[in-house]
Amino acid sequence: MNLRPLSALVLVLACDLPDVTEVGAHVELAADPGLQTCGGTLAHMDAFVAAVSAEFSRAPPPPDDRLRFYWLAQDDFHARSLCPDDAIACARGDTSFSPLAPLDHELVHNLTAAIGTPPLFFIEGLAVAYQGLDASFPHPEFDRTAYRLADLDVRRLIEQRSGSALRDMEGYPLAGAFTAFLIRTHGIERFLRVYAALGRSATIAAIDREFQAVFGASLEQSIAEFDASARDCIEFEFNAKLVECAAPELAWDGVRLVHHRTLGCDQDDAIGPFSGDAVVVLHTLEITTAGEYQLRVIGDAEEGPLAGESSRHAVSLQRCGGCGAPMLTNAAGLSASTGWLDPGRYALRLRGPANRRSSIGLRLELITPAPEATP
Repeated sequence: MNLRPLSALVLVLACDLPDVTEVGAHVELAADPGLQTCGGTLAHMDAFVAAVSAEFSRAPPPPDDRLRFYWLAQDDFHARSLCPDDAIACARGDTSFSPLAPLDHELVHNLTAAIGTPPLFFIEGLAVAYQGLDASFPHPEFDRTAYRLADLDVRRLIEQRSGSALRDMEGYPLAGAFTAFLIRTHGIERFLRVYAALGRSATIAAIDREFQAVFGASLEQSIAEFDASARDCIEFEFNAKLVECAAPELAWDGVRLVHHRTLGCDQDDAIGPFSGDAVVVLHTLEITTAGEYQLRVIGDAEEGPLAGESSRHAVSLQRCGGCGAPMLTNAAGLSASTGWLDPGRYALRLRGPANRRSSIGLRLELITPAPEATP
């Protein structure tokens, strides 16, 4: 078996873990027999690690010290991994264990392990803020209330010492939103200074002192400003979307875009299968004119949920950066979606089933330009 230097705990389990099956620039994948990533998944993981490393002003893992991602079968996942029984997946140092692939949340943990070990709220908050988008799409009839953050006191969440408690309180999105707010307000460099300075058991008082020293604002002031200005910012918006917003751009005339392609797990730009049977392809699109746009998707209209994990053909447009930024989503078999889009770069995701070749088409059209602008 091809073993790298691992922690003592990983070595104990080594005989039950699979060999490396795919090797990238910064990540190596060890998958159980029968588990197969889509053609662009490892390249996506490499690009993600490089992008997050650059964001954190650190060099990505070199070829002789790649991150290792164990993709294990769900049936005996907890018996063979280092993850707690109530954890979906977990990361230990430069190694991740997951029954899903890709799962970029764990790669963020791998990259921040050497930076510091602050209270769990900030560890998970940073991972949520930078984990990117998966195969989950907002419903075409988008209702912000469905994605509303839990009505909890940030201080109470900071005091939680276990991931299960944080998860049971639905605190992960709130931790990500507060972390993203701090980074937008003070910058990633200063946030990472606080991150590195705090110990895992840091008290509220110790956190407050570090906030004042680095941010020039108390924890209480920061929470009050967050509650007043950023509580409505949902994960699709505050998520950094580093890879999604750097994807290849689709050219168009700014008025009408018609795009068709096949989707298949074996394609070089296909990412998946995530937690089910989904394949996603990433693009970007520049909106140059503010106005009302209509989006229609053509493909197979499989039955299944529209929000959450699904293999239904769908397209999502989400603006890169900014809370309250417009988004537009549609799925095959539904009436066209209509919504307002402001000028800027948008992450464009196309989704379909991973277990077969299929086709997807989209038509985006500017219906009504803003009064002060003409196409």
